[in-house]
Amino acid sequence: MKIAVVAPSSVPFVRGGAENLWWGLVDSLNKRADVSAELIKIPSPERNLDEIIHSYIDFARLDLLHFDQVISTKYPAWMISHPNHVIYMQHKLRGLYDTYPQHLSTAIPDKRQFPRELHTLHDFLLKPPANRDYLPEIIRALLTFLAWKQRLPADWYGFPGAISRSIVHLLDTVGQSSPGVKRHCAISHTVANRVGYFPANSVVEVFYHPTSLSGLYTGSQRYFFTASRLDKPKRIDLIIRAWLAAGVANPLYIAGNGPCEAAWRDLAQGNPGIVFLGYVTDEQLARYYADALAVIFVPEQEDYGLITLEAMLAGKPVITTSDAGGVTELIKHAETGWVVAPDVTSLAQALTTCANTPALAARYGAVAKQWADKVSWNELHQFLVVGLRKKLVVINTFSVYPPVSGGQLRIYHLYRWLARVWNVVLVTLVPASHATESVTIAPGMQEIRLAKSLDYEQREHLLSQELGISAGDIAALLYPNALPEWVNTIKTETANADWVVLSHPYGYSALRSAYAGAFCYDAHNMEFDLKQEMLASQGDVHRYNDALTAVEQAERACVQESSCVISCTTADMDRLQHYYGAAKQGAIVANGVDIDSIPFVSTQQRLTDRKDNRLKVLFMGSLHLPNIHALKAIIDIATQCNHLNFIIAGSVCRAIATEIHTAIPTNLTLLGVVSDADKLKLLHTCDISLNPMMAGSGSNLKILEAAASGQLIISTRFGARGGIFVTGRDYIAQELDEIPAFLNTIAPQQLASYSHVVNSAYQQVRQYADWKQLAAHFKEALQQHSAT
Repeated sequence: MKIAVVAPSSVPFVRGGAENLWWGLVDSLNKRADVSAELIKIPSPERNLDEIIHSYIDFARLDLLHFDQVISTKYPAWMISHPNHVIYMQHKLRGLYDTYPQHLSTAIPDKRQFPRELHTLHDFLLKPPANRDYLPEIIRALLTFLAWKQRLPADWYGFPGAISRSIVHLLDTVGQSSPGVKRHCAISHTVANRVGYFPANSVVEVFYHPTSLSGLYTGSQRYFFTASRLDKPKRIDLIIRAWLAAGVANPLYIAGNGPCEAAWRDLAQGNPGIVFLGYVTDEQLARYYADALAVIFVPEQEDYGLITLEAMLAGKPVITTSDAGGVTELIKHAETGWVVAPDVTSLAQALTTCANTPALAARYGAVAKQWADKVSWNELHQFLVVGLRKKLVVINTFSVYPPVSGGQLRIYHLYRWLARVWNVVLVTLVPASHATESVTIAPGMQEIRLAKSLDYEQREHLLSQELGISAGDIAALLYPNALPEWVNTIKTETANADWVVLSHPYGYSALRSAYAGAFCYDAHNMEFDLKQEMLASQGDVHRYNDALTAVEQAERACVQESSCVISCTTADMDRLQHYYGAAKQGAIVANGVDIDSIPFVSTQQRLTDRKDNRLKVLFMGSLHLPNIHALKAIIDIATQCNHLNFIIAGSVCRAIATEIHTAIPTNLTLLGVVSDADKLKLLHTCDISLNPMMAGSGSNLKILEAAASGQLIISTRFGARGGIFVTGRDYIAQELDEIPAFLNTIAPQQLASYSHVVNSAYQQVRQYADWKQLAAHFKEALQQHSAT
């Protein structure tokens, strides 16, 4: 694989962190047998607007199609055009973005002030097009603007200035536009989160890169050390003032040179304890790290800060400030160093503590080294170079993003964690009214959504009428020939896949018509049992027997032909193996919850926040037959518990119009499908999660979310299936006929007595139901059964 790393060469040339990344990346890639890499640099002066514009144009005109992939990290290199272009951003021209002078205006002159020949440019500046097709026209407009320089106001060409700022924003917008860029990545969350750095709604992947500095080791603890360009943003003056205020015995060594050196030497007042080392070689730099007590690094909103990583690799703690940007992502206060307020007093106190407790500094340094040792070039290769990552293809009959239903949540969260290390491609179906598209739904995770054909949708509609239920999944199983685009995409994507996963059995016919290799079967449920129950409720067996038989045969084939079966529960696994007669190699990967996205609210806090004396009882569910039965039960329960407010959320609410023909009590509210934000609000404001489930398969996502949020769970024993919750310890077990009487004993003053149950349930989900941990189990199971 041939890779080009494309970068600007600063004029005058200065070596810094950017150069460290480029050289290190290219050198490490060329040590691989499967990659040939080249660093392509173009001199890019940026002393005025003319130079900046021409530098952008130079990169836009590069032809690099003889490479398989190009990687750019810095303006204006991302102007290159290539079908496999990955931006791994270090930073933009910060002086025209996040550090643009506050006293300067950002408003460009009115269009009437522009000559007619520049009206096109004015239009582009007001509304930059996110499309590279406009680039030739934009370049012509910019060259015309430069040609008018002698006839327009001088401040129009000021750098920085409102027009120069708008021009660079315009060029960056076009250069970063899709489909011209395959992936947007950043060297730190600090960079990823900066306003205006990435296209709106783009998925930005973050990965910390290593250093090319070699020979780092841990030596003695003699002095405080810092190394960087002696320029204002590095705030060496803050370090000097803090060291003078601290009065510590350990001297301060400062490596580097730059425009502020003379002023900072004056600030040091000739103190013999402050040593300016000037330029140091890599070998000298490694030695200075080795014998430091600690490394002090306090830049303002640094992009990343290789000095930080290098200090950690040398086993040294880092002393930094809370506004140091990317540095604070690597350093954890009181674990790998000190993160203090950006003032002399706070920094001096950290220096004093470090000097007085060298054993503590050594301990922090050792922990820092353990973390830093995991940052490797090989891991960066796997992250950046698409062709080097393993590929996992998942076949499913419905779109996954945004995740709302239980099946969507399982697929999205399991595979988004796997996408941290593999390229994950979901091949799904969407209605014919939608566009066929490929969308990045999480870092490293692509969903290819294929629009159903009109012929297929007509068949699906007739089948649903015949069976009396929504039959989109069964239709996909029966009519794959009516979905040629889906089948062809499965064939294309599985051709170079390392693993193939069939999610649910309904894509089996399409998969086998396109792919004959090994696959893993992710059994969300025992589908035959579920469909039999749903179809039987519609009456005449002759209406649905053929469809049910098709489901049974497909599920049997999935269990018997797959290299590995993944099940949500032990009960489902036993049922699949017993019914289909195959003691298949498999693994239990339960359903989980995104712990970090759901704030835990204690029982006491809920009672404190209460505005009235009525407890709120919540039930959430999709339009699924077991949930419909549960809703019917809740309507009956609500009529017997007038002192409580019942809230129903999810598509199950639609069953009121089609399946449930009974009056809705006044203390029951139907919300329908809610947004993620409203869902979190319900989990926060409702006190009890009611789960009167009596049927279904798989495990139950809704009570995991309830436990994560701190709600008291009242459930049937069947509803709490899944294996991690114990009755009495983690939830209150009540069967359907017992629930009304129990709820009538619950009032706000009694709720506090169940706080121990709430807390226990929360600990269970943290320990056993975090999607990240579950994805790790899934990964292990897949790796044991490679499709290749």
